[in-house]
Amino acid sequence: MVTIYSTGCKRCKKLLKKIDQQGALEYTVCDDRDLMFLKGVKTVPAMELEDGTLLDYDAIIDLLRL
Repeated sequence: MVTIYSTGCKRCKKLLKKIDQQGALEYTVCDDRDLMFLKGVKTVPAMELEDGTLLDYDAIIDLLRL
């Protein structure tokens, strides 16, 4: 399972909607800004893969081909 870091912004909501429509990804949403800072998340939405790799919005789109 992956973690989606989100602040609830318009772009975050749009991404989550697309992921849900695709239905091929299990994820949890984290909106804890302190944790995002500790993890090095600079922009949202961001995705943390199971191996700890952080992806920015563009990399998420490329990965999921949304």
